Amino acid sequence: EYKNNKTKDGLKRVSGGGVDLEASENDNYVTVKSNSWNNEVDLEIEVPVGFDVQAHTYNNGDLTLSNIQGELALTNYNGEITALNISGSVVATTYNGEIKLTFDKVKENTPMSFITYNGDIDVSFPSAVKGSMKLKTEQGDIYTDFDMKITSTGPKKTEDTKSGRYKIVIDDWKKGDINGGGPEITMKTNNGDVYIRKKG
Repeated sequence: EYKNNKTKDGLKRVSGGGVDLEASENDNYVTVKSNSWNNEVDLEIEVPVGFDVQAHTYNNGDLTLSNIQGELALTNYNGEITALNISGSVVATTYNGEIKLTFDKVKENTPMSFITYNGDIDVSFPSAVKGSMKLKTEQGDIYTDFDMKITSTGPKKTEDTKSGRYKIVIDDWKKGDINGGGPEITMKTNNGDVYIRKKG
């Protein structure tokens, strides 16, 4: 009798959970996805230069990218987003984790946004970047070493035309231009600090 090979009331284990992974290409658009909800899957993917990336993870995973030249759309539902040495643009949203980005070059005239609900936002730009910053943290502070005059939007008053009631909304954004301004760059966290750094 081989007790080491028996489990679950004497039944022998034949196999465990598998990995569901699919990769496909259509008209120069590459899709790599996994539907393995019960098994953790770590993917390491290399892409050519000038490759736009849309990356999403849904359950306890981090997104880490580096040395990408292209447009990045990154969504994480429970983890961090890190994108280092990027030449292009980034839109990053996570619900529970830090966002850390460093840019070698920023795509001109392209709006970007970095939003997390629980974590810091830490972004390093080239010193010559042009942008109009729109910044908000509910429970934290904003730090920068760029020369940026900050203004505050303050509370807003809205009127409900049907009932005639007025409503005051506290939606205090901080705004400031870098190097004369440019496309809007939005950074928002509910619980964390915002860092806007000069790279180099």
